[in-house]
Amino acid sequence: MLAIYAFTIFFSAVLLFLVQPMIAKLVLPLLGGTPAVWTTCMLFFQTLLLGGYLYAHVLDRRLAPRTQMAVHVLVALGVAALLPVGLPAFATRAGVLGGFSSEIELSLWLLGVLAVAVGGPFFVVSTTGPLLQRWFSRTGHAHASDPYFLYAASNAGSLLGLGAYPLLVEPNVGVRSQNLGWSIGYGVFAVLLIACGAVAAGAIGKPGRAGGDPKRPPPSPSPATGVRGERTARPSARRVGRWLLLAAAPSSLMLGVTQEVTTDVAAFPLLWIVPLGLYLVSFIIAFSPRIRFSVGMLGLVCALLGCTVVTADILTVRNPLWGVIGLHFLTFFACSTLCHRMLADDRPSTEYLTLFYLAMAGGGAVGGAFNGIVAPLIFDDVYEYAAALVAVLALRPATKKRPEPEEARPSRSSPLLRRSILPLTMLAIMVGVGLFLEKPEWQARAGLEKVYALEPWLRTVLPLAIAGWTIARPLQFAACFAVFAASGFFVQQASYSTELYRERSFFGVIRVNEQLGGARRTIQHGTTMHGVQLLHDETARLRPTSYYHPTGPVGQFFMTLGESELQKRVAVVGLGAGSIAMYSRPGDEYVFYEIDKAVIDVATGTGLEQPYFTFLYDAPGEVEVRLADGRLGLAADPDGHYGVIILDAFSSDAIPVHLLTKDAFELYFRKLVPDGLVLVHVSSRHFELAPVVTRIASEIGCVALLNMEAQPAPQLAAEGKQQSKWMVVGRPGGPIETFVHPESLWMPVEPGSRAPLWTDDWSNVLGVLNLK
Repeated sequence: MLAIYAFTIFFSAVLLFLVQPMIAKLVLPLLGGTPAVWTTCMLFFQTLLLGGYLYAHVLDRRLAPRTQMAVHVLVALGVAALLPVGLPAFATRAGVLGGFSSEIELSLWLLGVLAVAVGGPFFVVSTTGPLLQRWFSRTGHAHASDPYFLYAASNAGSLLGLGAYPLLVEPNVGVRSQNLGWSIGYGVFAVLLIACGAVAAGAIGKPGRAGGDPKRPPPSPSPATGVRGERTARPSARRVGRWLLLAAAPSSLMLGVTQEVTTDVAAFPLLWIVPLGLYLVSFIIAFSPRIRFSVGMLGLVCALLGCTVVTADILTVRNPLWGVIGLHFLTFFACSTLCHRMLADDRPSTEYLTLFYLAMAGGGAVGGAFNGIVAPLIFDDVYEYAAALVAVLALRPATKKRPEPEEARPSRSSPLLRRSILPLTMLAIMVGVGLFLEKPEWQARAGLEKVYALEPWLRTVLPLAIAGWTIARPLQFAACFAVFAASGFFVQQASYSTELYRERSFFGVIRVNEQLGGARRTIQHGTTMHGVQLLHDETARLRPTSYYHPTGPVGQFFMTLGESELQKRVAVVGLGAGSIAMYSRPGDEYVFYEIDKAVIDVATGTGLEQPYFTFLYDAPGEVEVRLADGRLGLAADPDGHYGVIILDAFSSDAIPVHLLTKDAFELYFRKLVPDGLVLVHVSSRHFELAPVVTRIASEIGCVALLNMEAQPAPQLAAEGKQQSKWMVVGRPGGPIETFVHPESLWMPVEPGSRAPLWTDDWSNVLGVLNLK
């Protein structure tokens, strides 16, 4: 009996957490591959999980056991008609072509796609945990009075599903086969569900069974009271609210740390899955009766780790990369374990089991809604990560007993005022430090012209000392921590460059910064530079910079083309600051495809008092910017229309996978004239993309050349030039042959025997991950 319940719960969890990255992988190409897509996907799955838990709670409270089992089995069989899972007909790149008027509209569209694609099956499978645990509590089994241990089976299955996808499923199985396999798994789950229902229904009404009275389930030990055999009172609204908060904080923190890490590294499934895996492990540890630890001590560890994370962020510590990522993940794991253990310690008797899980699911949905909907509306940067850390630190238990009122020292001030003194003092100090760092004349008067030598101390040590003074008092510490994080960010921005513009869109945060007294402007997405313009004189203003410098691979590409007619019509996927437009000639037509409206606004100056970059206005040729996914936009253009297609679409240092598949390159060459060329930007800190392009070129009968530029000389670096790596792909015997000569830096490359072939049905990002 126990084995079939445990296995059914385990197997349902495997299905739940296999389908999430599987469906996200289908959706990502439609929207360009961005961390925000995962946030919206998580919001959908958490909300649907809430709906499943609410359904289980209503079923348990309103229907007799045998009736609810029959109803649920019928619902599960009815949903099978929606299989196999997969994207609906309207969820194509054509659905994104016209763009969306707002981020909310785009999010709602994505939620609709997910609902049709997998909503019904996911809903049914999501009810399994609480519903089967409740059914098990009626069986009269020796462990039926406290079935919460089955939650470990659920989380173990979830963990297996998450790990199996990137390591086993994605590298070996195409997307269509994945959909079919999951649908078969649902059929197996339905059979197991019927078996569990039959076991529970057979136990009801038998002498000595706990489920003898269907209207009044047997009393069970309550973790809150520890009294066996008493019917427990309904949990208060305050207690339920605390359950919700303890579930919401780690849920929001999981999405926040995912956004933080994937913005700095790349948007690919493994890094998204790691925080979710840690989230599940924290549940296993927290609800395990065999693993014991001090909640108060873990709270102190969370406080120290939180301060370390904020200090590293303020000091812009980025290396070693995996060490920084590990710090973020460790902090998240400790905070999640803390909140989940506090939940486990406060779990109710089985009479209110479904209510407990409903509150937990509600908290998860609240955390997802905050990150996916509320935060983009109220924040212009990714502040929700720090906000979730503040919430966890406020919820942690105090580490020492507070004095009773009669023992407390008499004071005429209110408790709120006393608790606010240290946070307000810290705020005043941090604002003062920020102003001091912005005022050279103040530094001169104080004799601290070299104040930047003391800057790390001013920005971290003093605030940490004040925060440490309150570490035993969670609310005061959380308030000081919030001031430390917020004020520290202000000082960081004030210390290095002047931020002219910032906008948060569905695709991330776009910033325009100014350095060197206004002589240099940059556009950044996350931590990746996407364009630089020098403004100190007209010659510098008209010169393409960064990855597009005239002496770099892009300049060499256009110089080799010379007066070729291929330059008459050029399509560029990815806009940035618009630097490539400076290679156009009078009469040439350049079309830029950009999926992020915020980038278009910055590059064109739309809605701004004045444009921050002038490349598009200074370009000699005719320039058009279209709001669309690059592959989708090109698909709508006539065949044989362009001479050159340039792929320069980044999402914080990761080209979206759907632009680098065999199917995509076949589309590109249909849109090119017979001798047309594709120029691909393959610079990446974390991926080796050259083998992917080389293998695709070989498969479609083309030649690939690689130009790996070394670190630029100091003089060229002063002109804004940056190291870059580009590839050009063309048909043999055509203009690409002119790139190969003794003095050329374009080198032929041959596909290795193990080079991956990416298609729309199969890709494996882990296979090209560079961990150096």
